[in-house]
Amino acid sequence: MGLFDYIEVAEELLPNPEPLKDGFQTKDTPEQYMGHYEIRSDGTLWQQEYDEEDHSNPEAEGLARVAGMLTRVNKRWERTKYTGGICFYTEAVSGNWKEYIALFVDGKMTHIQEEQNNG
Repeated sequence: MGLFDYIEVAEELLPNPEPLKDGFQTKDTPEQYMGHYEIRSDGTLWQQEYDEEDHSNPEAEGLARVAGMLTRVNKRWERTKYTGGICFYTEAVSGNWKEYIALFVDGKMTHIQEEQNNG
């Protein structure tokens, strides 16, 4: 299995969009740490940056003691300069698997295509 990131994509950029059950996931971003990305309507790629603080309860017992250790605070969106491809995927309400590949140069999408699901 492994970690993945979430990615939101402006619907008008998608070839053959359908209503989705959930948002898109990807394993193609550099960090893969349950991060959040956006491809905005102008084709730019943004990443949610944040600081981490320890909000754990030192008086708790067992695993509850570590809950909140890496709490994300001061969340903000920053444009990336990523160059490469990102494959992202999800399931549509219809049950169809939706998978796309987007290509970027310096954080700007140059191409997007839907991958064909061969069942």
